[in-house]
Amino acid sequence: MQTRWILVGGVTVLLAILAIYGTTCTGCSKDSGPPKRTPTPVDMATAGTIKGIVLYKGTPKERKPLSTGGDAACAQEPPPLSEQVIVNERSGRQVLQNAFIWIKGGLGSFVPSVPEAAVVVDQRLCIFRPHVVGVQRYQTLLFTNSDQTEHNVKFAESLRNPSHDQSMTGAGQKLPFWFPEEAVMMKVICSKHSWMSCWIGVVDSPFFSVTGEDGTFELKGVPPGSYTVGCWSESLGVQEQPAKVDAKGAVELEYSFSK
Repeated sequence: MQTRWILVGGVTVLLAILAIYGTTCTGCSKDSGPPKRTPTPVDMATAGTIKGIVLYKGTPKERKPLSTGGDAACAQEPPPLSEQVIVNERSGRQVLQNAFIWIKGGLGSFVPSVPEAAVVVDQRLCIFRPHVVGVQRYQTLLFTNSDQTEHNVKFAESLRNPSHDQSMTGAGQKLPFWFPEEAVMMKVICSKHSWMSCWIGVVDSPFFSVTGEDGTFELKGVPPGSYTVGCWSESLGVQEQPAKVDAKGAVELEYSFSK
């Protein structure tokens, strides 16, 4: 009888721990699940496009090598460079990589459908890849670990979303999240490796983009309307521009940052 009560008590404690864990993870754990929504239909026959380029003016600072010592799994030769500001030259102009562009205002009561596919951020050779990503509100953001070493996913800046600090002890592990609130931008770090960081932009629409090596962006399928389009760059700040999209129209924007 005593053994039975010990077992029952142990199960009770375990259930209590699970209940607490579920409560603390509400809003970003896939266990709880995001709420169901009825999307606003978009008439693609009248939808337009917002596209453009993000420029950099002046002489950019030289990208510094990251110090990745202390963990053999992180060794790279040559060492990786800082991704805080990446300036490339294209067609005689300096363009900015890793800028995040999104429709910041003007969508009103628009409700988007949520993609089933996850946005993936991998930890490989002790670097978050990619450095800047966008994800829709309620969409799955999946962190993976490709390294034979321990990492952790810590939200250093989560804004209005729950903050987390969860370990990933080895290769092959996956850690899914979803976010209840818009947030531009959230910073994620690895407490195990001080140089590791990435940025997550959470928006309540599919109208966002991250510039690649050519510094360009394109937002497709935008309903006709007047919008505010934001452009964020790590350490360089945020800029905004108006954009009026006519039926089947195309709007071109140009942003310019300097040190």
